[in-house]
Amino acid sequence: MQALFRPLPLTLVPVMCVLLTLSACEKGREAPAPQQAAPDTGESAPMPAPTTKGEKPIVVASVGPYDISLMDLLKVSKTAEDRAKAVGDATVEEVRRLTRKRRLDEIIRKRLLVLGARAHPEWVTDASVTAKVKEQIKALGPAEVDRRRELAEVSEEDFVAKFTQFIREKMMFDAITRHEVTENIVITEGELKEHFDQNYETFFNRPDSWSVYQIERYAPRDDPQRLGEVMEELERIRSQVSHAIQDSATPEAKAQAMKPFVHKYNESEGGGQHFSYIYDTPAVNFDPELMSRLRSATVGELSPVFRLAGDEDRVGGCFFLAFKKVLGVHSKFEDVRKTIYGILYEKREKVLVDQMYERLRSEYPVTLHEDRLYHGIEAVDEPGS
Repeated sequence: MQALFRPLPLTLVPVMCVLLTLSACEKGREAPAPQQAAPDTGESAPMPAPTTKGEKPIVVASVGPYDISLMDLLKVSKTAEDRAKAVGDATVEEVRRLTRKRRLDEIIRKRLLVLGARAHPEWVTDASVTAKVKEQIKALGPAEVDRRRELAEVSEEDFVAKFTQFIREKMMFDAITRHEVTENIVITEGELKEHFDQNYETFFNRPDSWSVYQIERYAPRDDPQRLGEVMEELERIRSQVSHAIQDSATPEAKAQAMKPFVHKYNESEGGGQHFSYIYDTPAVNFDPELMSRLRSATVGELSPVFRLAGDEDRVGGCFFLAFKKVLGVHSKFEDVRKTIYGILYEKREKVLVDQMYERLRSEYPVTLHEDRLYHGIEAVDEPGS
């Protein structure tokens, strides 16, 4: 079961996307110099945020020493904003605001991971990055690299620099999640078995079930005369149904022939639906007399009219056609062990990921400038206007 933050092996990355989105994470101000000499930390070279000529960048957030400009953010959110449509009660403007905020959150999380990995320069070294870049470029092949570079309209030097920056940061993401999350997830055999035992009835045990058409009619419990009339009505209806289905060759065909009668005569809740799935389990409050009859029913045969157990206020009668039966599944621990492991893994992973980001945010404070974040959205015309 693949988990969201589990480090994944590097694959052939879409280089065009790399070149278009990497600058969204560039440094806006220099981080303090380390107190002692250390190997290359994997930090990308600082680059000025793109701005309109003569204007200062509009900073929408800061993550530790990093500033994130509005233009950086728009590079990864503008396409989605332009395609935004109203959803339910949310206007196009509200959808665009949500889209931009989500993209900013993604950038912030990536910046926090980079800052956390910087504290351990031994995790990602120049040598390891160089080796991975060579491996990826070799896999792409010279022709494909050149084609993508030309599409991006950048020099070979810029292409390699941006690609290297992407690979370095991807390795940093993987390294910190491996050290702080993956390597700290321990699930014992006892925990697996305990989860199985606690959730057996609701998760790992599927009871027998039937696909059923039934016709139920009711009368007040304190009105025996009306109950007698109800039972007579059901006998007449059953006779009509029996005649209608007698030439049907299969249980499913009989069910189709019975369907109009269910819609017309059934008084039970949900009587307008075509059929019910009825499960042989005490957890579902089916009428006990109905369940007793179903357990011994023959699929495809119309049941006799019988009296229901009813409730405090009313009683009644019923007849049914069970046209399909699905046997229950009673899972063994060995058969679902991997599934349980995946469930527990994801739970532990989420806890550790949340703790990691909480720690990183305490060490590298995040500042949002919401008064600048949505700049320009209200000025964009609504689609179709």
